[in-house]
Amino acid sequence: MENKNIFIEFSKKLSKKERDFLRSVDISSSSVTVHLETLYKIFEVKEEPKVIELEKLLFKFFSKNIVITDSNLNLKKRFNILNSYFFEKDYVTFEFSSHILNEKIKKILKFKERYSYRFYQEILNSEKNILNISMNNLRDILEIQETYDRFYDIEKNLLKPIFKDLTTIGELDIEYEKDKVGEYKSAKILGIKIIKDYKNSETNDVKPVFTLTKTFKNLFELHSELMEIYKKLKGDSSYISNYHFNSKLLVKIYNIKNDETLVYTYKEFTFKILYRKDLPTIIEIFENLEDE
Repeated sequence: MENKNIFIEFSKKLSKKERDFLRSVDISSSSVTVHLETLYKIFEVKEEPKVIELEKLLFKFFSKNIVITDSNLNLKKRFNILNSYFFEKDYVTFEFSSHILNEKIKKILKFKERYSYRFYQEILNSEKNILNISMNNLRDILEIQETYDRFYDIEKNLLKPIFKDLTTIGELDIEYEKDKVGEYKSAKILGIKIIKDYKNSETNDVKPVFTLTKTFKNLFELHSELMEIYKKLKGDSSYISNYHFNSKLLVKIYNIKNDETLVYTYKEFTFKILYRKDLPTIIEIFENLEDE
């Protein structure tokens, strides 16, 4: 299951109620017993007799399996999420497949958003520090080829909830940026750039190319220092080069809070800034590694 060329899909997409159910139970155990009243609430059962309506919904869930393929979409394995369920008095006991005890699959089953699992795999399967996803690929992943004309709506309704899923449930240290033609507000959006954060992973193994520990009176001083560091690293003091770097940094740096870590990636460098208002701020700069 650790093979990066393995992809996990569902025979049929899980419904919101099914995902809510999986988050509400402990799937670390192969057998779980749940009270009927709890299930009625999760599956929003209102029609009488409720137990019959619930059984219909559980049967739909029972029919869905996980499909594992290789990078060429060749089938490697297929198995049920739920092996069986049975009613006893006021309870239902569920027997889950032993395959879902895998940590990666458990997280995929716990995601709130419908397509979080696809981004999760894209990120884990990539060895790049920066993952570029074009608008066409983004629409394919989200299955919105014919809907959502505006990127604003894609971001608000899909991307932001998905990335919240990935950072909380998926426990990934990531952020994304819009990949645009130019820096002006109405610039055409080409896709998104997913940046793997260094806070708890890569930076522990990769040495920074530059480190500075210094106390700053205010954010303006910190901003000015970062601009000077960038000029020295690039060896380029031209207005255009510094303008593009600064335009993206500007918004981020003046929104940073005390004891917060900001990770800002621009072209070949990633800046990691642990800002501390009354203590020395730590600035680390890493050179981005790209696949050959």
